[in-house]
Amino acid sequence: MKDSIQKVLLAFVFLLGTSALSQAQSADEAGAALNKGISFKEEGKYELAAEQFNKAIDLAEMAGPDALNIEESAKKQLPIMRFKAAAKSYKNKDYLEAAKKFEKAAEVAQKYDNNSLYKKATRNVPAIYNSIANSQRKKKNFEDAHKYFDKAIDFNDKYAKAYLGKLLVYKSLNQEDKMLSMVKKIKEIEPNSESARSAESSIQTYYLKKAKGKVDEENYAAAMDDIKKYNKYGSGNAQGFYLSAVVYNKQSQFQKGLDFARKALDNDPDEDLEGNIYFELGNAYSGLNKTQQACDAYKKAVDGPSGEAAKYQIKEVLECE
Repeated sequence: MKDSIQKVLLAFVFLLGTSALSQAQSADEAGAALNKGISFKEEGKYELAAEQFNKAIDLAEMAGPDALNIEESAKKQLPIMRFKAAAKSYKNKDYLEAAKKFEKAAEVAQKYDNNSLYKKATRNVPAIYNSIANSQRKKKNFEDAHKYFDKAIDFNDKYAKAYLGKLLVYKSLNQEDKMLSMVKKIKEIEPNSESARSAESSIQTYYLKKAKGKVDEENYAAAMDDIKKYNKYGSGNAQGFYLSAVVYNKQSQFQKGLDFARKALDNDPDEDLEGNIYFELGNAYSGLNKTQQACDAYKKAVDGPSGEAAKYQIKEVLECE
C-alpha cells in the first residue's frame, strides 16, 4: 500500500514537472514568435508580422502568467499590423483586397480594444466598397455596382453614400420606384446631409428630363405631373420654372405661364436660358393680349436660342414697332 502511494506521488510530481517544462517551452516559443513579428514589422512585411504576433498570443496563453508581457505586447501589435497590411494593399491600388483587410483589421482592433484603429478601419471599409461600386457604375457595369454598394451597406447599413450610389444606378436603369425608395432611406439616415441634398438633386434632374421629353411629345398634362414631382424634391430653379412656363403657355394658361417665367428670371438663369425665358414671357403676354409687354419681351429674346422665333413674333405676328 505504501509503495502504491509513493508511485502515485511520483507520477504527480512528474506531471507537474512536465507541465512546468511545457509552459516554459511555450513561453520561449511565444517570445521567439514575438521577436519574429517585430523583425517582419521592421521589414514592412505586415501580413507575416501579424501571423507571428497571432502565434505569440496563442503560445503565451498556453504558457500562462510567465508569458503575460509577451501576450500583451503581441496583442498591442496585432491590430496595427492588420491595419498597415490593409493600408499597403490600398496604396498598391488593390482596393478589393484592401477592403477585406480593413474588415479584418476592424475585427482584430475591436477584439483587442484598439478603439482608434477600429474607428479608422470601420470608416475605410464602406468607403472603399463604395468607391469600387461607383467605378463599376460609371462603366455601366450595374450588376457589379449593386454588388459592391451592397457590400458597403452590409458592413454599415447607415452608410448613406452607398444608397446614393444605388439611386444613381436605378436612375440609369429608369427604375423610378426604386430610386424613390433610396431617397427615402437616405433622408431617414442623414436628413440634412450632402448625400440627402445630392439625392434630391438627382431626382429633380430625373423628373426635369422626363418633363422635357413630354413637352417634346406635346403631352403637356404628363409634363406638368413630372414638374410637380420635380418641385416636391427641393426648391425650384430657373430651369424648372422655365419649363413650367412652357407647359402652362402650351395649355393656354397664360397667367401661370407669366408667373413662372418671372420666377425663372429671378433665379439667375444662364445667358441661353434667359433668352428662352424671355421668349416664354413674350408668349404669356401675347396670350394675355398685352402686346407692348410681349414685344418688349420678344426683343430681349432675339439674341438667344429662340431668336428666330422671337423675330417672327415681332415682325409677322405682333408687328411690333
